[in-house]
Amino acid sequence: MVSGLLKGVKPDPKIINIPLIGVTPQTLDGVDRSKIQPPKGWRP
Repeated sequence: MVSGLLKGVKPDPKIINIPLIGVTPQTLDGVDRSKIQPPKGWRP
């Protein structure tokens, strides 16, 4: 990768999908929380 950068070759762009869902106290029971992950690097 570094040799490609030195030659002026741009790396492929990373694709980041961030689906946004509206969660309210009324809809919380219907959300599949096993599929929800915090963003990379997120800390509480």
